[in-house]
Amino acid sequence: MAASGDITGDGQPETIVLLSCSPRGANYFVDEVQVFDPSKLMGELPSPQTLQGEAVLAPEYIPTELRVEGGNVVAGMLFYAVGASHADGATEAYTITWHWTGSLFEKVNTS
Repeated sequence: MAASGDITGDGQPETIVLLSCSPRGANYFVDEVQVFDPSKLMGELPSPQTLQGEAVLAPEYIPTELRVEGGNVVAGMLFYAVGASHADGATEAYTITWHWTGSLFEKVNTS
């Protein structure tokens, strides 16, 4: 999944790419979001593990909800409830907004 929009305010669109890796036969996956300007990798959103709180498992991105809005990266995510397992699935939906500071992405809000 990819989205694009002006994140830096320079009038040029940046590209946001959601990468998901699930090794064959494994019961887990890893999500990562990388952001590119027209010539290079600008940075990555912080790992979903930084958002898991007390839950055992990190949240999952909702690919269709990754977008640029008002110069920020907006990501829909599903979180696991405290005590939930991979078999239960992530069920708590939140939208996380990230702002580019010029050197990294900072979380601005959760809704």
